[in-house]
Amino acid sequence: MHLAPKQILINAHINVRDDLVTGDIVQTVEEVEELIKRAEPKVEMIFLETARQSDSSEQECVPEHVG
Repeated sequence: MHLAPKQILINAHINVRDDLVTGDIVQTVEEVEELIKRAEPKVEMIFLETARQSDSSEQECVPEHVG
């Protein structure tokens, strides 16, 4: 979502593997945030909601690049 011409907000839901422990999840979230910022430097705010795959109603998430 563009908040201003040079300000972008990302709000996303990501599923993590059931076997990951807290430290792994934190590392994964940090890696995702870094990849987003590297791909689009105008991103100023990132809100990622995580859920375990078994808790998700979707069976498979397919990454999609928009831009």
